Amino acid sequence: MLSRTVVVENPAFLRVEDAQLVVALADLAPPAQAPGLREPAKGAAYPRVPLDDIGLLLLDGPGISLTREVLAECAARNIALVVTDAKHLPAAQLVPYSGQTLSAKVFREQLQASLPLKKQVWRQIVQAKLSEQAAALRTPALDAPRCLGRGQGEGAAQRIQALSQNVRSGDPDNREAQAATLYFETLFGPAFVRDREEPGLNAMLNYGYAVMRACVARALVGTGLHPGLGVHHDNQYNPLALADDAIEPLRPVVDLHVLRVLAEFGEVETLTPPVKRALLGFLEKDLVFGSRRMPLLVCLGHYAASLKRTICGEGRKVEFPTLRDAPR
Repeated sequence: MLSRTVVVENPAFLRVEDAQLVVALADLAPPAQAPGLREPAKGAAYPRVPLDDIGLLLLDGPGISLTREVLAECAARNIALVVTDAKHLPAAQLVPYSGQTLSAKVFREQLQASLPLKKQVWRQIVQAKLSEQAAALRTPALDAPRCLGRGQGEGAAQRIQALSQNVRSGDPDNREAQAATLYFETLFGPAFVRDREEPGLNAMLNYGYAVMRACVARALVGTGLHPGLGVHHDNQYNPLALADDAIEPLRPVVDLHVLRVLAEFGEVETLTPPVKRALLGFLEKDLVFGSRRMPLLVCLGHYAASLKRTICGEGRKVEFPTLRDAPR
């Protein structure tokens, strides 16, 4: 599986033909009697992508229409179909009822997971997140205006790594929050404040995290886990609580990529299409899982499977993706 990312930013009509997604762009079509619903003229050359190659389909523009078959095929093939809002931030995602043939069995086992087990899983997630934050701070200096670089990041990395070794079951001491303050100050500068409502750097992080969250939810559904049943996050209005748990060790992947985009475009007030395309670049990254290096979307599948085994009592230790180098 190639797990390609398909982004539609312009008015278009999406349909399925011969197991392919057909994207009929509006500028290839004659005037439509029903705007956005009429197909292009015969012979028009419009993009086609095999459905089996798609991992993420992001609809991020006005005037996009699609058939029922597109929705059904995305659900059947566990393609993360994400729709953005007026601010071009991911706002909704198609989540299939069944991710795999044993989803009912997995769902029952997930419901029966004990509170001590959930707390132990959360402890492992927090430890992995802090280790990845420390690894991010040890990344060689980037050509970005706010990154303090390798030398100044080493001290903070050591302190965060020490915090990771003292996380207790359920993280009652909130080591995660303690590390977050130090991490963001070191990576983005002491003036940075993480505020989801702010533009610029915060908006870039919002966009990256939202896309990563959708991809994590896709991977979880593929194992049969219900993404709304978290081990730590448990807000009754959150349909992707488990995805919000599982994403935590992956946030540094987005953070480092945002630094690179920031170096290229600066701290823009508005996420323009070129900036958003650049932000999606982290989906093309390779991560390390076990002793193997693999594409991020493939890696997420292995990570979700490990999480499923632990939650369902088939193992005790979750295996996490990592930024660290491994044999190629």
